[in-house]
This record gives sequence, C-alpha cells and structure tokens, in this order.
Amino acid sequence: FTATGGSGGTGSTSAGQIGGVGGVGGNAGSGGTVTTISGISAPLGVAINAGGNLYVTSLSNSEVWVIDPVTNTFVGAPIPVGPTPQGVAVSPGGNIYVSNLGNDTVSVINPATNTITGPPISVGDAPIAVAAKPGGNVYVANANSGTVSVIDPGTNAVIAT
Repeated sequence: FTATGGSGGTGSTSAGQIGGVGGVGGNAGSGGTVTTISGISAPLGVAINAGGNLYVTSLSNSEVWVIDPVTNTFVGAPIPVGPTPQGVAVSPGGNIYVSNLGNDTVSVINPATNTITGPPISVGDAPIAVAAKPGGNVYVANANSGTVSVIDPGTNAVIAT
C-alpha cells in the first residue's frame, strides 16, 4: 500500500524570521509517500542499525524481522528470539538487543549474520524496553520488578540491576 502525502505547512512568518510560539518561520515542506510493509504479526519494537536495516519485533510470533528500507522488503527469514519480544535497540558495537517479556531475558542478534549470539541474558521480571547508550552500556526496563538491568555489551553480562 502506498499513499501520496500532502504538502507541509507554511511557517508563521517569512523564511528565516523569528515566528511566534512555533519558532522560526519557513517555507512549506514537500509532499512525500507513506509505504506500509505488511506481513509482521503484532509488530511492536523497531530499531535501525548503522547499516540502515530496520529490526522489528513480532510480539505474536517470537521473532524479529529485518527490513531493507531502500526496497521496503524483508531481508531473509525472521530471526527466532525469546517469547513475547518487546523492545529492540542497537548497541554501540552494532549488536541488536531484544527484550523478551515471556521469559525475562534479552536476546542478542549479530547484524552481520542476523543470527542469535550466545544464550539469552537473564534480566529482571517483565523486560519491556531496551536502550543503548552511545559508547556505553545497554539498559533494560523490567516492568514487574521495578528495576533497570545494565548489560555490558562487551561481555553480554548484567553488571547491575
């Protein structure tokens, strides 16, 4: 499904001049297209790696789909992860981290091969979100235990909760 977008809004003042509450005025934006990629059951989390690929968690099927944003097509088969995957993030080293709500773990995907690396990492109860600090650690929000697990991406070990 592809739909053509409309043109953007017009700034409140002339281009380059300070506007009201909206900030700097400007010219109207150009129209664009919206593309919908179907075939993922209950997509939930999405992240983009340095190579430009999108990683999308499929809540219902316990898998992660990889999408090439240039062609808007799937790259290979879906990657099986733990049950009920929620959040997804890209670490500073490039690995993909997926929080698995169904078994309180995090799966790590190698983006070069799009395969799981090592065993799942045990974290707190009900991991729902994951984020990576540039040049630093990976953080996992554990909803039911009210904690945040800190993963060292060099060792893929929890170093604090």
